[in-house]
Amino acid sequence: MLVFADPLGRRMLAGDSVALELISNNGLILCEGSPRFLAWACRFAEKGDGPAVLGFWSGALTEEIYARIPNGATITIDSDYDRTGDSYAEKIADSLRSRCRLRRL
Repeated sequence: MLVFADPLGRRMLAGDSVALELISNNGLILCEGSPRFLAWACRFAEKGDGPAVLGFWSGALTEEIYARIPNGATITIDSDYDRTGDSYAEKIADSLRSRCRLRRL
């Protein structure tokens, strides 16, 4: 399993309570592939307080990772607009819609 995570995302995955609060307030971006991850992570790198950014590939986002995302967070899904990207977005939505706010770019 390979997931890219910016500094705030790594703190979230480690269970850091301050990071969880920041993400609850400022959101999380889940993006498909390394180019998108790098673009989003660089955009918010200097800010330090979110949104957090995780980059994913097929099979990378597991229930264990979803469980680390704070309830009530706004999740932005940035995946390709093709069959595979639509499938990723649908799986993310199915896993998080009952406890997070979701939007897709």
